[in-house]
Amino acid sequence: FTGADVWNAFELSWLNGKGKPENSVGRISFSCTNPFIVESKSLKLYLNSFNQTSFSSREEVKKIIEKDLSLACQGDVYVE
Repeated sequence: FTGADVWNAFELSWLNGKGKPENSVGRISFSCTNPFIVESKSLKLYLNSFNQTSFSSREEVKKIIEKDLSLACQGDVYVE
């Protein structure tokens, strides 16, 4: 069995190192082989928690989301 659950984050935002808001669109792919899934409301609340958090780069945001969601699902998660 192969496949993925793909989520689009149309309102992804955070603060840059200078406190200026940054906005982006994200695509999050959860492998179908992960033993756990993330419920949509929980994912939305998690992503909204970034709104007032400072990050040094877009890449840092990507890595943190991948790390956190991979731990929660105990499997592969990819962020674009």
